[in-house]
Amino acid sequence: MKIDKKNKVPYYHQIYCAINSRIKDGEVKVGDSLPSEKELCDYYDVSRTTVRLALRELESEELITRERGRGTYIKKSVETKFLQNFSSTVDELQKRGVSSRIKVLNNSIIDSTEEIANSLKISKKDKVIFIKRLISSNNQPLYFTEAYYPYDIFKKISNSKIIKKSFTKIIHEDYNIEVLYSKRTIEPDIPNKRIIKLLELKKEEQVIIYMQTLLGFKYKNTKRFIYGKEFFNKNYQKFTFERISNKW
Repeated sequence: MKIDKKNKVPYYHQIYCAINSRIKDGEVKVGDSLPSEKELCDYYDVSRTTVRLALRELESEELITRERGRGTYIKKSVETKFLQNFSSTVDELQKRGVSSRIKVLNNSIIDSTEEIANSLKISKKDKVIFIKRLISSNNQPLYFTEAYYPYDIFKKISNSKIIKKSFTKIIHEDYNIEVLYSKRTIEPDIPNKRIIKLLELKKEEQVIIYMQTLLGFKYKNTKRFIYGKEFFNKNYQKFTFERISNKW
């Protein structure tokens, strides 16, 4: 599959998607070698840097292995047995030693919208816990999060927990829930007035990062979900992380 140069999606990500599709569809199998970087450059009519970015993304998801002097091969898939090490943004900031402050903007029980119901796989009649919080560092807003939890499971999440812990730690440590599925999608977005105000954006900052996170777990032998949205003020290309446990 050739890339579409009129498409706004970066060339490297289109190449990544094309190769990833071939792996998932079984067109290439474990141990098969991929064409060389030069051959991929010629086929997709792109630079070697673009090809390397695509291969790096495939390698980061453990879909391929690259051996110097030998080539690039399809790697045996590894199922994630335990996903509690799935890092939230708050966890990553703490690991990097970034001092941050969390302010709870909303913590309430609301009715489901169509978007929320579809994401959580629940009825529009079902209630959800809506949590909105702002994360700042050095008195500057870094990002804010909107999270939706199924009310029938979580009932109430205290502000003290929201301030002290990441959402993933709350799920695991306070509710003893094992995350079996996780998917993150990150892409550029144009901020509206509400986001501009919360993130204190300047007029020239026309693009932010919009990240959606979906966490899946088993509850009473049924697949259930938690849905979250995060809004940052940096401009990155779109990419998706997806991990699935062998218990999912």
